[in-house]
Amino acid sequence: MKPMRVVITVHGIRTYGQWQARLARLLAQHDISSETYGYGYFSVLAFLLPPLRWLAVQRFRRELVRILERYPQADVDLVAHSFGTHILGFALRGLDRTHAGRI
Repeated sequence: MKPMRVVITVHGIRTYGQWQARLARLLAQHDISSETYGYGYFSVLAFLLPPLRWLAVQRFRRELVRILERYPQADVDLVAHSFGTHILGFALRGLDRTHAGRI
């Protein structure tokens, strides 16, 4: 059976998002599915280069679409921290109407 709710998390800059695993365990206790997105360690130097930020947004947008297609009936919540918020916000701006209407 497909879950009715899924939470997608994106960690912050210069971390690997250990909080995402803890949140996933808490959500699972309440029968809420979660998807953690990690882009690895993103240095301050990389952050200062717009093409690298853009690349991070593009990669996340593709994964976001895959997740939305994997859970077609679920309500979707998004949780992001720091640079993850930047990635998430710009990824949402570029979503097509089909996917954007779900969030």
